[in-house]
Amino acid sequence: MKLGAAIFLHSIGMVLRNYIAVLRIFGGPTVIIGAAMFALFRFLNTTDPSSAGGGSVALFVAAILGIIVVAWSGVMWVVVAWHRYILLEEYPEGFLPELHKSQMWAYFLNSLKIALIVAGLSIPLGLLFVGTAQAIEFSILALVGVAVYLAISVLVLRFSLILPAAAIGEEISVGESLDHTEGRSFSLLVLVICLIGLQFSGDYLISLLAGAQIIQEVLATVFSIFIVVLQISVLTTLYGHFVQGRPVT
Repeated sequence: MKLGAAIFLHSIGMVLRNYIAVLRIFGGPTVIIGAAMFALFRFLNTTDPSSAGGGSVALFVAAILGIIVVAWSGVMWVVVAWHRYILLEEYPEGFLPELHKSQMWAYFLNSLKIALIVAGLSIPLGLLFVGTAQAIEFSILALVGVAVYLAISVLVLRFSLILPAAAIGEEISVGESLDHTEGRSFSLLVLVICLIGLQFSGDYLISLLAGAQIIQEVLATVFSIFIVVLQISVLTTLYGHFVQGRPVT
C-alpha cells in the first residue's frame, strides 16, 4: 500500500518539480499539432463526401486519416520526449523536443499491443457481463463492474513497462514487464485508486465554480493537461522504479 501511494506522490512531484520542462516539451508540439488539427477540421467541414464524383470522398477520407495520423504523431512525440527527459535526462533544446521517429513508432506498436491484449480480455468479459445482467441485482452488478475495471487497470499498469522502454530504445517484452511487477498488484491497485480519486476530486472542485464559467473552463483545461502529464509520469516512475531500481521515497 505504501509503495502505491509513494509512486503516486512521486509522479505528482515529478510534474510539479519539472514544470518548466513540461512547458517546453508539451507546449511547442501542442501548438503545432493544434494548428494542424484545426486546419484539417476546417478542411473537413468544407468537404462534402456526398457530392458527385469520387474526388470529394477521397479528400474526406484523406482528411480523416490526416487527423488520426497528426493526433497520434503528436501524442507519441511528447510522450516519448517526456520519458526520455526523465529517464535519460535528455533536455529539449530550443522550443521543441527532438523527434525520435523510431522510438515513436516502437511506442505506438507497444501501445497497440497493450490495446489488443486488453480488448482480448475485455470483450469476453463484456459479453459475460451483458449475458448475466438480468439475473443479477444492479448493486451487485455495479460492484462486479468496478472490480473488473480496477483489475484490468492494474493489469494494464503491469504491462505498461514496455512503453517507457520503447521510448528510450530498450526492449522489454510483456512477459518481462509482468515479471518486474510480480507481487505488486495490490500496490498498483492503490495507485489506480489514488489516480481515480484525484480525477474525481479535481472535477468536483472545479464544478463548484458553476457561476464562473470562464474560470471553470480554464481550470478544467489546466487540470486535464495535468492529469495527462501525470499519467505519463506514472508510467515513467514505474519503469524507473521496477526496471532501473530508482527509489520513489
